[in-house]
Amino acid sequence: EYGKATEDFLNVVRYGGDLTLKGQACYNLGELKRQQGDQKQSSSYFAQAFFYRGTVEVGRNETNQALADFDKSVEFDSSSPQTFYNRGLLKVLMHDNAGALQDFTNTIALNPEYSDAYNECGAIKAKYGDLDGALQCFDRAIKLNSNSVAVYINRAIARKQKGDMAGASADQNKALQLNSQRKSSKEQAY
Repeated sequence: EYGKATEDFLNVVRYGGDLTLKGQACYNLGELKRQQGDQKQSSSYFAQAFFYRGTVEVGRNETNQALADFDKSVEFDSSSPQTFYNRGLLKVLMHDNAGALQDFTNTIALNPEYSDAYNECGAIKAKYGDLDGALQCFDRAIKLNSNSVAVYINRAIARKQKGDMAGASADQNKALQLNSQRKSSKEQAY
């Protein structure tokens, strides 16, 4: 019966669409693993549980509780780039740009191919006036994902602030081109 319960929890975690249900299943499975003495597995499941609950709370605009849950998730497992990234986005919403920049930097350290994290780093560096650092981040994001409208817009703004009007115009045009391609492909899909 214990084995069946474990398998049921795993199925909810793997296939469940409801994040609240997934979070509860992860927490319960973490308790199960903790009781078995498997600290590494229990920490992983507890981290997932707090991550899922934090994600749900962001959707409910419960930012302080979401931040506490993301913090707990990192406490249990500090190897998840997605947790650092989501916590960074939340910190941006909470106007904690320094904390967000650190989380995006951690995201990149864990996954150097995470293009969205470079974009977010660039946006924060631009807010701080570090336009050269921002442009480096945007360039890296584009190298990883050349189809991101947001990155081209952000880089256009930074280029304009640096006085590179030709570069800003080229980025703005690329963003418009990508946006119209998306609209066109959506129209064709329906």
